[in-house]
Amino acid sequence: MKGTFLNDQIEYQIQLNGEQWLQGQSISGSLKLTNHSNSDLNLDDIGHYLCLGVPKKIKLKDPTAFSILEKNIFEENTLVAKESKSLAIDYQLPENAHITETIKSLYISCGKKDSFYETGYLPLKILPLQTISSFLDIFSNFYKFKIKSIKSKKDFVEATMNVPASKEFTGVEKLKILSRIHEKNLELNYVFNVKKIDFTASTNTLKSDVKKIPVIMTPKQYQLYGDSLNQEEILKSIDTVLEQVKVKSFF
Repeated sequence: MKGTFLNDQIEYQIQLNGEQWLQGQSISGSLKLTNHSNSDLNLDDIGHYLCLGVPKKIKLKDPTAFSILEKNIFEENTLVAKESKSLAIDYQLPENAHITETIKSLYISCGKKDSFYETGYLPLKILPLQTISSFLDIFSNFYKFKIKSIKSKKDFVEATMNVPASKEFTGVEKLKILSRIHEKNLELNYVFNVKKIDFTASTNTLKSDVKKIPVIMTPKQYQLYGDSLNQEEILKSIDTVLEQVKVKSFF
């Protein structure tokens, strides 16, 4: 991935190794500055930045759109006229890095911290950890809960699932699964919107309720080797959770 931006005869060229990244991976590349003017350029506070940006605000060129997470500034003081300098890019994403979504996303920006709209920025495509993606694939493929949307929520990846049209899940209105790797454990929070009989009413009626089921799986439980998941153990864990919300639990 690359982008070239020209501002006041200064060319900013961002070159990144890759087109998309997983949470926990490193983003590498370089920022090249070329001074096309006849005057030397003061490099004070010029460099590249890893930012969390709000696309809606960026579209409006709102100065509060970018939040700087990390930065790397040129050590040299001057870029001589008609010459170029490069600065390596190397950012290590945390395992709970913000994934790409419509509300907020990660960007690589360049220039000075208050001039990104003039000097340039690139949106990054960040996907969930392979472990999380594989878990959601297992859940979706075996239980027919299809992924409707996926986003970051605090330190978790939140997947909103479409509930299958089967009799055993007629008591489930919605399901969100929040997942993350924390201290090597796979932490899962299942949040079900369910329909329950209200026995306190004069006539038995259905009411909506929220049922939260937390699950923590150790590496020995969810992993076989590397990124390969222990499908058998994961299916057992999911079965235990779903048994608590199947229609027989409420009627």
